[in-house]
Amino acid sequence: TALPVSSPNPKRKFLNCGRFHQLLPKQRQAVKAYERNPAKVTKMQWTQVLVALGRLGYNDELEKAFTHINKPNFYHFNALLSCYTRMGNARMAESILERMKGAGVKPDQISYSILMQAY
Repeated sequence: TALPVSSPNPKRKFLNCGRFHQLLPKQRQAVKAYERNPAKVTKMQWTQVLVALGRLGYNDELEKAFTHINKPNFYHFNALLSCYTRMGNARMAESILERMKGAGVKPDQISYSILMQAY
């Protein structure tokens, strides 16, 4: 008899992604933590989660993940900004910059440099 084929766990959609192995170890660890329990993801891991979701192509999940971050900082906004820039979505990148300012996080030269790459 043939062994049963295990089906991917739908709750682990990022881990089941065919490109998950291409992420850096810290990104994989952060994504695993995010899938287990977003409330337990550390401030430092959130940047890795955002970058990883962008690299895996989970654009719809970026905003959802970002809303879980309590008091996003410069690094979180720049990671999100970088994801939209890599997608070529200049309009969304500009809106992220405005949200950054509205949240009291001052964009710097790096933020504007990332934004310029969208054009």
